[in-house]
Amino acid sequence: MSIREFLRWEDTEFGLRVVLGGGIPLFLFYFLGLPDVGLMLMVGSTFISGIDIPAELPRKLRLMTFSLIATPIVFMTIAFSHPYPYLFYSILAGFIFLSSYLAPFSFHFGKVAFMSNLAIMLSLSFVSSLSDPNDIFHTAFLIFAGGLWYMLFASLMHFIQRPIQVTRRVSDVLSRTADYFTTRSHLFDPNANRDQIILQLAEKQAFLSDAHEKVRAMLMRDFDYSLLTHKRLGRMLHFFASLVDLFDEALATSWKLQEATELMEIPELKKSFGDINTSIADLLKMMEAFLNRETNITDLYQSWKKLEMKSREIKYKMDRMRHELGPHQESSDNYHAFKPIQIYVAEQMDTLEYMIMILEGNNENIATIKGKDLHHFETRDRLRLEQLRSHLTFKSGYFRYALRVVITAMTAYFLIRILGFENPNWALFTVLVILKPGYRVSQERLVWRVLGTALGVAVAYGLFYLLEPGHFLSSVVFLAAFFGGFAFLTRNYTIASGFFTVYILFLYAFLDRNMETSAFFRFSNTLLAAILSVFAIRLLFPYWEKRSIKYFLSHFLHSSHHYLSEIYHQLKSPGFDLTSYRLARKDAQLAMGDFTHAYHRILAEPRNKRGNISEMKVWIYYSSSILAVCSNIGIFLRREPEYRLDQHELREYFEWILNYFDHIIHSLDQENQRSFTEKYGNKIHELNKEHHRLRKEINQLASGYTEIYISTIHEYFLVHELITLYHLLERLEDVTSGSTMLLGETIHIAYN
Repeated sequence: MSIREFLRWEDTEFGLRVVLGGGIPLFLFYFLGLPDVGLMLMVGSTFISGIDIPAELPRKLRLMTFSLIATPIVFMTIAFSHPYPYLFYSILAGFIFLSSYLAPFSFHFGKVAFMSNLAIMLSLSFVSSLSDPNDIFHTAFLIFAGGLWYMLFASLMHFIQRPIQVTRRVSDVLSRTADYFTTRSHLFDPNANRDQIILQLAEKQAFLSDAHEKVRAMLMRDFDYSLLTHKRLGRMLHFFASLVDLFDEALATSWKLQEATELMEIPELKKSFGDINTSIADLLKMMEAFLNRETNITDLYQSWKKLEMKSREIKYKMDRMRHELGPHQESSDNYHAFKPIQIYVAEQMDTLEYMIMILEGNNENIATIKGKDLHHFETRDRLRLEQLRSHLTFKSGYFRYALRVVITAMTAYFLIRILGFENPNWALFTVLVILKPGYRVSQERLVWRVLGTALGVAVAYGLFYLLEPGHFLSSVVFLAAFFGGFAFLTRNYTIASGFFTVYILFLYAFLDRNMETSAFFRFSNTLLAAILSVFAIRLLFPYWEKRSIKYFLSHFLHSSHHYLSEIYHQLKSPGFDLTSYRLARKDAQLAMGDFTHAYHRILAEPRNKRGNISEMKVWIYYSSSILAVCSNIGIFLRREPEYRLDQHELREYFEWILNYFDHIIHSLDQENQRSFTEKYGNKIHELNKEHHRLRKEINQLASGYTEIYISTIHEYFLVHELITLYHLLERLEDVTSGSTMLLGETIHIAYN
């Protein structure tokens, strides 16, 4: 890691923002002779700063406002109930359960829950010295004032840092999209394991969908970007929309490449497609470098020109191949297998050219994005009452997690008090930080927390006796350590824990607490809480991820059904609603990503708790293929917005396939269902006959691009994709029906 890379991290920027927001009031009031006031204002800003994540300003302000109001209330409630043990412990347990219950529902709620837990810990640190109601109200007011100050500070910094934050996240999407293309290159290797490559592509798609959501979280609310195409952020919105379209085209192409791999017996074509795939990945990396000011637009444009020449060569080869078609069925099959890939490559070339035009600052041909449509694409992290209610059951992993946390945290708190150790709130907070819904995350954080705390105690102890700090120097050290903790929080939790330990110990030194005593109890309390957490992870209401896989599979099928249904309704209706299409596509891709992430969380759990991994691997394989075929039909809709699905038989085939989706979804939750063919009839023979007829017709018409030929090609394409979808759904039904992993679980608890 270079210094330049460190300074460009999102976490480094976040740490600097937090330290500035807390350090300004701290030092201002220190020099005014009111260090205690400055400290409490800094503490109040800390409660808000944890929510200061890159996001749209309205969303950020809503979350901050909630924390601004909740934090003083939590503090006063704990302070006033502290003299009454039964009431105090009940309230403390209630707060912990509530924050732990809400935390898994979204990343943003997790942030709010973390800050609530921090408020609980710091409240416990101060309440023992606050008995006078006036002191409690005064402290609560300072905490509120510190939070309010940070909200104003963060709003200002939002506009200053926003362009850098957007560029960083769009760069990440470019990097991940290039990585997807690079992985796809292995499909051209005859010795590669194609099934394994498809699973790798599914994993890449999941992380890429997450990266898309991070960009949406910043670009969808603050301004009317459709009127700001001459501004950098406005162009970034259009650039990002094109980047998502490019991935949609890549997803469809990946499926066609998989289909055509067995026909890749034409070395010339195989090499051409492989070269252009690698070149697209390289061009995307150059775009990333351009955004980071590491290359110029001239080099970027020249690379695109070379790529365009390769695309033209492929088109020429395909045209020549069409003119040389003979009466043999094999040559025709080769051509019609490769032709869609060449068309998708041409689509990707158009998209790449448009993206370069945006980067160049050319506004003339930028398509308008309607401001009123943007809110539809916001990151969805609002709590729904029905979702909250669905988890109020012992079958829910979130409910079990909340119970596990509150019982372990309160046990740690009581144990430390019984042993007569100081600061039992440290043990309580250690449990709150260590225990996470995921098994592997909890296990890893436990080890990292103990190691980081030991490292931090050693460093703090050494610094204290080396520097012999007074109040001012202590405040400098704990602010520097605070920055380090946030800068490494997601990169290296051991180092982050070490920095946070130095922060806590020097904060206590600022408050004139004994360093040796604080250091000893910081480590011992953390160690005891970690030991308790070891047993809690495995023994206290464990919830293994395999129990949620049924929901994620069902959710994916629902979303894919909606995606295909949206495409179908647009094919048979006048006009093309691009917004509705993109929304349905986004939901399907996110659902597939959630399904893949669930599978990988299962892989991180103990072997005897995973269930049948081979079975789940097949589900992922067929599900990702189903999504790719839906994208394939979606690309057709985008390319042919004027096409109308007028043929009655084709409409029946579409509805029949949509019914198959419904059948599989219902069969996941109902045993001993009638077979699909019993309920809806078996149209696959009709489809196969239609496919054979259309293939003969296009062979006869292949000599020229007449309207009849183009119309027949369109019909052939749709029939071919519907047959492919049917067989994928059939295989998915075969591998899920009767699976012991799906028995007894529910699809009615909505996980995130």
